[in-house]
Amino acid sequence: MSGLQKTIKKYISLLLALVLITGAVFGVKKMEETVPEYPWIDKVPETSTAQNYAAKGEDESEDSREKEEKADSEPAENPSSGKENSTADNLPEKPPGNPQEILKDDLEEDAFAKEFFSEDALSEEMGLGPDEKIQEIKVITAPGEETRVTASGGSFEISLSTKGTTILQISYIDGSGNRRSYIKKVQYERPEGTTPAEKMPVIETNLKDGATYNQKELNFDVWLTDYRGQTLSYSNMEVTCNGKAADYIGEMDRQTYSVYLKEGENKIQVTARDVYQYTVTRVWTLWYRTGAGEIIISLEAGTVGIPYLIMPQTMKAEDGESLASVVDRFLKSSGFSCRHAGTIENGFYLAAVEKKGMLSGFSIPEDLAEKIEEDGLIFDRESYAGIDELGEFDFSQGSGWMYSINGIYSSYGLSKAYVQDGDVVRLRFTLAYGKDIGGYKAMGMNYGKLKNYGKEW
Repeated sequence: MSGLQKTIKKYISLLLALVLITGAVFGVKKMEETVPEYPWIDKVPETSTAQNYAAKGEDESEDSREKEEKADSEPAENPSSGKENSTADNLPEKPPGNPQEILKDDLEEDAFAKEFFSEDALSEEMGLGPDEKIQEIKVITAPGEETRVTASGGSFEISLSTKGTTILQISYIDGSGNRRSYIKKVQYERPEGTTPAEKMPVIETNLKDGATYNQKELNFDVWLTDYRGQTLSYSNMEVTCNGKAADYIGEMDRQTYSVYLKEGENKIQVTARDVYQYTVTRVWTLWYRTGAGEIIISLEAGTVGIPYLIMPQTMKAEDGESLASVVDRFLKSSGFSCRHAGTIENGFYLAAVEKKGMLSGFSIPEDLAEKIEEDGLIFDRESYAGIDELGEFDFSQGSGWMYSINGIYSSYGLSKAYVQDGDVVRLRFTLAYGKDIGGYKAMGMNYGKLKNYGKEW
């Protein structure tokens, strides 16, 4: 490289350095000119309750304030924001929706609740001195949902979100005349007993208030909706029996629980809370007396043209005896045998029932066959094991045995089911994941093109 080239390269390097330094200085000056008077946050921080903040005490409030003061006038950073009988596996829990999200049809009276915050109390919580003054509060109830509030008569009237955490960003003037901010998180809790009757969640169940049960282990279902009829999940309720939490064992269009009764009187309590913090509590009184009960049970195959393989009959169910055990005795008493997975005690799945000539003269109804084909399921009238048995995958990809108790198909297997005196049990053969016998919801409703066949066979 010649001397001239070296000289040119040296001057170019100096010129580039000068440009960079000038740009940096200009950038700092520009930033200083555009910094807001005090920092606001634009996104909702991680949720936390006001109660937690209060419990942590004055030290944490001071720490929070010190962090804000150290920032001086710099913009604040956004905080970091297999299968058992009659059922498929339990449905996976749906991920919870954003609790901050305000639905289009939310009523303001539901989604927000007004509360007053004393200016003196806030100043004390923030550790402000006599010469420091709160200016205004930015109220953030959801991303993009914010208002600014000033004090009136020594207090701030603030609309809190009933569906999640409300962020209060409090702007104040410190003793040096500089603007600062303090963040407070508030989780609204509707005061007990203030839910209007017309806003209470609706609880329905198959429990019989005042009834006597003969099985110590009791499974029952709860249907829960808000006052508008929107379905709520198990996370919206607490279920107890005699003060102890009930075991949660399944979810479909309802929530299923299991409890153990004690001799004599029992109290089952369901407390429901919807997304607006509207609450309701209901209590059922049940009686338990040990001893055998009687049920009515049948074996049905109307889907292949045989209404009853075993006509409805009465069977005894001993205290502590699972439905798997009752079904096994029921089949054997009528000359049937069965193939199954699992054991009577655990994971019992009824794969097929067997008896010589049991399918003689069977005929799949034409209207049902048309529905199965319309549904797009694999279907073949000639694809079955023979006339001496009937089981899963005979004729159709969606075939198998399902059971219902008092008309309700369960989300758990026969080993977990316990029947009470007077229950009606139907063992029914389906060709289409329960769509043809009214049991599709128990299968998760994830198969084929149709949701409902419009009738039962």
